Amino acid sequence: MDVIRMCGQLAAGVRVLWVVLLLAGAASIGSAQTLEELIPSEQQSDESVESVRPIKATSSGLDDLQIANRLREIYAEIDALAEVSVTVNNSVVNLAGAVDTASARSRAIELAAQVDGVVEVVEGVEVSTDVGDRVGNAWDRLSVGTTGLLALLPLLLIATGILVGFWFLARYVSAKSHWFSHVAPNQFIAELLALVVRMLIVLTGVVLALMLLDATSVLTTVLGAAGIVGLAIGFAVRDTVENFIASLLLSLRNPFSVNDYVDVDGNQGTVSRLTSRATILISPDGNQIRIPNAMVYKAIITNYTAQPNRRFLVRIPIDEVADVASARTLISECLVGTQGVLSEPAPLVIIEALEESVIWLQAYGWVDQRAHHFQKVQSAFMMRIKAMLRSHGIVMPESARTVRLTSESSTALLMDREKGKPVMDDQRDRQDEKRKSVDTKDADDVDTTPDTALKVQVQQEQAGNENLLNEASPNE
Repeated sequence: MDVIRMCGQLAAGVRVLWVVLLLAGAASIGSAQTLEELIPSEQQSDESVESVRPIKATSSGLDDLQIANRLREIYAEIDALAEVSVTVNNSVVNLAGAVDTASARSRAIELAAQVDGVVEVVEGVEVSTDVGDRVGNAWDRLSVGTTGLLALLPLLLIATGILVGFWFLARYVSAKSHWFSHVAPNQFIAELLALVVRMLIVLTGVVLALMLLDATSVLTTVLGAAGIVGLAIGFAVRDTVENFIASLLLSLRNPFSVNDYVDVDGNQGTVSRLTSRATILISPDGNQIRIPNAMVYKAIITNYTAQPNRRFLVRIPIDEVADVASARTLISECLVGTQGVLSEPAPLVIIEALEESVIWLQAYGWVDQRAHHFQKVQSAFMMRIKAMLRSHGIVMPESARTVRLTSESSTALLMDREKGKPVMDDQRDRQDEKRKSVDTKDADDVDTTPDTALKVQVQQEQAGNENLLNEASPNE
């Protein structure tokens, strides 16, 4: 834990240092007259300004001399253009000489084009490649920049103090999670609100610091670059962003509650919890199913416990010669007598299909899932209806079988002279009577109470883990 805490403090220190360096750079930019004075654009260094003024029909030597003198006076006042020579002939200015930078050459051309009466500027100024001149010029610019930075040092320190103060204020406010828990429906939304408030406080500190340094134009540039980077990152982690938004919407909408039994795209299980990445289900077999929230948000969800009453269906085949009306009455009585089957809504028995050698019936019964286990009630009914149909002589069709008799098994078919029927038939009758009593007894002793084993496992999985589902929030 100490190592993790040290790494967190180191990361925070690096972020503060980065912001301080940003403010220092902003101060240097703010002290200049314009951004173009420090970093000339490519367009300014490559294109010359064309005059749109009308050209006079006549030109005199006096005009040429005045233009040349005016340009020499201007160039003489600018150190970077002091070595530029000027000649003028018929209002066409010819520039020559050497300058230290390409921006100085472009500046000389612009100034010449701005003088009244100039028709065209012929550029012959070269950028000096002398090592001594270039080093001297770089040193002069560095000295000017350093002097300006030292002059702004008090403001820079105050701006840094403002930024650090807002930084700690943001951390203090975001640490008060209980403030946001009162207005957020769950902890996930509360943490998200705390993060947004923290970012707003830090951004306010940055804006105030840049305003103090008169470098607010830098903020627009930084935000523009951040927008481009954010767009690129958004495309790169599109699935992650989609899953995050789905988690946010699911935590607000609550399409299901904890301990609901649901089906999500064929995955059935009891809802354990909703995290910021996935929905956790516990299958009837006790397995954990993790489904990404983006899939859950777009999936068709069947919630089997949203309503307390749930209806089961049992398909029952009977022989074609059986009395269908008696079978339906018997099945209805069996439904009513089964523990856990509700009398209201009333059970229902219908004929599903008539086939060549079998009649298919469908039995419907409602179960209150709060008091009885759905599958247990369904199983108890099937046990009872099987025993009752057999006891009333209603036969379920048997599938065809191939019987092979050997010489040993054929002796078992000899007639019992005392009873007057085959020995095998007598044994089968005794087995049927025994099976009837056992089936009826088992059907009456079936436990239909809700199963608590899976509920205990769900509670164990929930303990101490993140859960965005809030039982107090309204469900969708």
